[in-house]
Amino acid sequence: TKASIYVDLGPDTSTCEGGTVDLTAPGGYTYVWSTFETTQQITVDTSGTYDVIVTDTTSGCTGTDAIIVAINTNPTVDLGADTSTCGGITLDPGTGYSSYLWTGNSTNQTLYVDTSNTYYVTVTDVNGCQGTDSINVIINTSPSVNLGPDTSACEGDVITLDAGAGTGYSYVWDDASSSTTQTLDVTTADTYSVTVTVGVCTGTDAINVTFAALPFVYLGLDQSTCQGQTITLDAGSVAGYSYEWSDSSTNQTLDVTAEGTYSVTVTNTCGSSKDSVEVTVYPLPTAYAGTDTTIIVGSSVQLLGLGGISYLWDPPEGLSCTYCQSPVASPTETTTYYLTVTDENGCSSTDDIT
Repeated sequence: TKASIYVDLGPDTSTCEGGTVDLTAPGGYTYVWSTFETTQQITVDTSGTYDVIVTDTTSGCTGTDAIIVAINTNPTVDLGADTSTCGGITLDPGTGYSSYLWTGNSTNQTLYVDTSNTYYVTVTDVNGCQGTDSINVIINTSPSVNLGPDTSACEGDVITLDAGAGTGYSYVWDDASSSTTQTLDVTTADTYSVTVTVGVCTGTDAINVTFAALPFVYLGLDQSTCQGQTITLDAGSVAGYSYEWSDSSTNQTLDVTAEGTYSVTVTNTCGSSKDSVEVTVYPLPTAYAGTDTTIIVGSSVQLLGLGGISYLWDPPEGLSCTYCQSPVASPTETTTYYLTVTDENGCSSTDDIT
């Protein structure tokens, strides 16, 4: 009885697409493979079952074995088309892989990049097969837009806002006309903003514009007062105003006691305004209550006040009236009566009689 030859091609095996598997039979025999090859070793790159018949030409003994070879498909990875963007971008080959290896040796699934470059990723699946892809990323710089600090001007002035020049820049302002020029002339108070675009990138800025009027000053109608009294003239309180009166004082208000014409110049960033007022000071009337006199208890005397158009006597005790010019006085004890007289200008003075 002829003995069989022991043939062992090893366990079933696999490799990745593009790879090959070497199958080797025992040496010293003749061979016939299922691929019709007759060498001791063959190389295969296709999935399938491969068997070999080994023959000892001297004894005529044979042996056989078979092996299953699997050629696994490499994973297909796609980072997308080359891209141009502003700021950074996150690259993602997708889930379902066992491992990832990026340019720069990152092993995360995703990679955030903010520098222009060509980026590569190699992914490995559960079979150990790998796929790779690359993407060219261009990171554009957003235009820097600076309209400057908030600003103000005077009514009637024109403020020119400038969004800055740059190659390939386009502009859209948020004014009523959606202007598209680099500069914008404004004459009304508002908040203005502009969006500047270059390529796929944009930048924006805003500015608050105010317009101030010439200062308004009004001291009121001409005024009058009585000698010894004070009139306070007020030029009005507004932030940013400065004042200069005709007497060179620089306060908001001016206290006057003398007759004359008083003026004030009020100044702000837009200019000056002036107003004046005439102040009349009336002299005080001369009150006269008479000379001190002596009467007998139980008698009376008629007083006579002079110097005004209205009269007030005080105290009222012992007087026939207090608002008349010539009351009858019948005091029961020595008394001093005070007379206040008021003239046609409303000015008053006092005198007394005992």
